[in-house]
Amino acid sequence: MKKDHRENTVGRWATKKLDALEAYLNFYGTALSKQPFERVYIDAFAGACVAKVRGSGVAAEASPFFEEPDDSEAQEEFIFGSPIRALSVPNSFHRLYFFDLDETRADRLRTTASRRSGVTVQVGDCNPLIRNLAPSLKTRTIRGVAFLDPYGAHLEWATLEALADTGTMEVVINFPLAMAINRLITRSGQGCSTLTPGNLILA
Repeated sequence: MKKDHRENTVGRWATKKLDALEAYLNFYGTALSKQPFERVYIDAFAGACVAKVRGSGVAAEASPFFEEPDDSEAQEEFIFGSPIRALSVPNSFHRLYFFDLDETRADRLRTTASRRSGVTVQVGDCNPLIRNLAPSLKTRTIRGVAFLDPYGAHLEWATLEALADTGTMEVVINFPLAMAINRLITRSGQGCSTLTPGNLILA
């Protein structure tokens, strides 16, 4: 079943992915903290502020040998999403842009970030929104990070080109490699000729 982009649940692997992003943003902010640049962050597929880890909260099978009632019920596990992590890092960004397809999640993010200046939350397809934003980032006084974590095949190549053309934005992509390969293989088992090394960008 295709994953709904409005679903506020993530797989267990998401914790490592988001921890890695947070560590990178911490390092980035520290490295540029004494530089005169205006720091910009873009989250193209922002998602929920908090998400439930799928599979958590499911009661574990009771042991036939020991009576452990307290251990037989698993606790639900929740993790902070990329927006909260970006907003919370020390030496954070002066401007943060969050894009999401769901109005409810966007409203929650606006509320969460309401006391923070420089935050823009927009609802809609991030591709044209980022391409419209990109020209304003093409200046020597800006340095930034764009986090692209698409729900599926929702990221357009022209968006990557627009970010690259700024010359100021570092792009971090969580690329669903296995999903992409499966989509590009025909029913006959023959690979699609458009899959070339230049198409694969890994975080």
